[in-house]
Amino acid sequence: MPNEIHSQYSDLDKIVLGQRILKKEDIIWFSEPKLCSEVRCQVCGFHYGHVVPMDKTWICGKCENFDTPEYLKSNSFLPKIDSISIFNVQGDFVNATIENCWKESRKPILKKQSQNLKSFIIFQGKFQKGKTYSACALLEEYRKNDGINGYFKNFEELFFDWKSLMSEGKAENALLEFYYRVEFLVIDDFGVKKPTEAFLDFAYSIINKRCSDSNLGTLITTNLTNNELKDIYGARILSRLAKGNVIKFE
Repeated sequence: MPNEIHSQYSDLDKIVLGQRILKKEDIIWFSEPKLCSEVRCQVCGFHYGHVVPMDKTWICGKCENFDTPEYLKSNSFLPKIDSISIFNVQGDFVNATIENCWKESRKPILKKQSQNLKSFIIFQGKFQKGKTYSACALLEEYRKNDGINGYFKNFEELFFDWKSLMSEGKAENALLEFYYRVEFLVIDDFGVKKPTEAFLDFAYSIINKRCSDSNLGTLITTNLTNNELKDIYGARILSRLAKGNVIKFE
């Protein structure tokens, strides 16, 4: 049985095992899990599971335990990302850079913040003041510094993703796990939807996890004032947002 499974390794699998050099056309594959027999699960002892190089994890195929194989701890098996479009950034924001920010006084602030992306950042200010562009510019800085596990998500889209799961009767655990593990996450336009209590708990779980984990970077943009955030989302979410480095956009 082990030989049969091992013989099914494709040319792409050999990249993960360090047997072939990564080519540009292979990069899109790295967001997909592939069978890997090179790790033994520390919980149940099972040999086979799925490796996700983008997330630097191996998931046991039997008990779904998460682990990090030694060969994934090295960037030598991980792709170089050419564009933040792979982080779910769309439209003109794909080309966002600090150098091209329209407001000169903002550039030094963003350059300073780019030196500490493993932090909890809030961009707060009125509509059309450049918050989203600046957030994508920092995501670009993350990419330029060999970051491969970034993600951009509009808050309303996050709500609809969660709502779709609930309507299908599915658990939200997998969605939470994804947002727990993204190394640099941008949540754009926080507060556009008045939440249900269930979604409020979901959003709080993500924010609470990320603001307390020093290994993760989080950037939230919002048009709402602190009073508006408290009125809509309550004191507990505001208390977490207040822990962030707040940069005002005026």
